[in-house]
Amino acid sequence: MLLQQAGAAKEQRILGARGASERFIKLLEEYRQAPAVTRERMYLMAMEEILPGVNKYLIHTAPGEKTSLRIFGSKKNIDSH
Repeated sequence: MLLQQAGAAKEQRILGARGASERFIKLLEEYRQAPAVTRERMYLMAMEEILPGVNKYLIHTAPGEKTSLRIFGSKKNIDSH
């Protein structure tokens, strides 16, 4: 039974690693086609994951300039006022 559990855990780790490497390869292909867009998208996705309960606003600037991200308190605090 212990060997079966170890074998199942091994398979799960292998499948997880394969999935992660496939996601990385797809992301790398996107990055090669549009580095600035991919970097910005990755940054915004990271901010959404790191700060899930916070209102975030994108401030678009002139073409060629970086988009500004403004963060304002938690949604809970703002909605309660």
